[in-house]
Amino acid sequence: ALALVFICGIVVIGVQFSIALGFLPDPG
Repeated sequence: ALALVFICGIVVIGVQFSIALGFLPDPG
C-alpha cells in the first residue's frame, strides 16, 4: 500500500512539472 502511495505521488509531481513546463494545458 505504501508503494502505491509513493507511485501516485511521483505521478502527481510529474503532472505538475509537465503543466509548469507547458507540456500539458493548465486545467485552471
